Amino acid sequence: MAPRQADQRNAVITWRAVPGVVGYNLRWGISPTKLYETYQRFADQGTTLELRALTVGQAYWVAIEGFDENGVSALSPAVPIQ
Repeated sequence: MAPRQADQRNAVITWRAVPGVVGYNLRWGISPTKLYETYQRFADQGTTLELRALTVGQAYWVAIEGFDENGVSALSPAVPIQ
């Protein structure tokens, strides 16, 4: 889930926890195929991120991958930040 806040420069990204992961890479960008920005969150930081870096009027998408000591999971399907 990725709704924008009243201040359109901000959005709150939430996702379901994955058992056993060390953390998550949240990849976001202006298209589902252009997810060039990344935030990294460790699992103990929870499953919510306030993204405060958006341009008003610009469409954005976000996808998430988990990681642990064995590597990185497949990227989730991208969802729009609305």
